[in-house]
Amino acid sequence: EAIISYYDEARKIFHKIGWKDEARRLINTIKFYKEKKEKDEKLRALEKKKLEVAELEVLAVKPESEEEILARHKKIIEYEKEKKDKAYTADEIFKMINAAERMAQEYEVNIKKGILKHECPYSEIIEIYRDAKKSFENIGWTEEASKLVSSINFYKEKLEKDMKLR
Repeated sequence: EAIISYYDEARKIFHKIGWKDEARRLINTIKFYKEKKEKDEKLRALEKKKLEVAELEVLAVKPESEEEILARHKKIIEYEKEKKDKAYTADEIFKMINAAERMAQEYEVNIKKGILKHECPYSEIIEIYRDAKKSFENIGWTEEASKLVSSINFYKEKLEKDMKLR
């Protein structure tokens, strides 16, 4: 929620100072995070419901032995650990994406100021997005991974334009 509000504030500032392209790009980023948040909430609710249903089914079938209780408890702990690991990985991916976006913004600000001595970061940004896409795929977030393809293509176009200008 905080990330969304920060991007929205940045979009408003860009719009106010006349940086329309940057403001439009942030709209896509804001949509991405809103959709990710909604999916995350739905996934959490679904996972919670699955756990509750599974627990009710086990309780309804028969009394559990101590071994069964321990095994179920162990599975729940493993599941929670896996969920935390995925959440941590997702946070790291979003940090990478945010860093890439900052690199692009700083570069574009310098270009608009006429400072051309900085090296073009678009190749590095493309690699960051590719790594983020692979990482999303590794944790099973295929929809988020597929959304990054458009960002990769966007920065490929920016790289081509930058190469033509230099």
